[in-house]
Amino acid sequence: MYLSTSIIRTFVHIMKIYKKPLWMCIALLFYVTGMAIYFVPRNQEMSSAEKTITVIVAYVLVVALWFAMQYREKLRRKEKN
Repeated sequence: MYLSTSIIRTFVHIMKIYKKPLWMCIALLFYVTGMAIYFVPRNQEMSSAEKTITVIVAYVLVVALWFAMQYREKLRRKEKN
């Protein structure tokens, strides 16, 4: 029982250090990479330029999401203070 509460406390501590935007964007980067590795080579209907553009746009969207979430977190911190 003590081990599980210790793990939970450690996880909560880590989540406080690394805020939600970072974790969410890392998860989305892994997802986009996995989908690109799995689906792009199997898709024969698209040209190679379309495949490349699709993957690049997905990565750009994840980065834009990260910036938007950082901005929102910054505004939230300003409201608290």
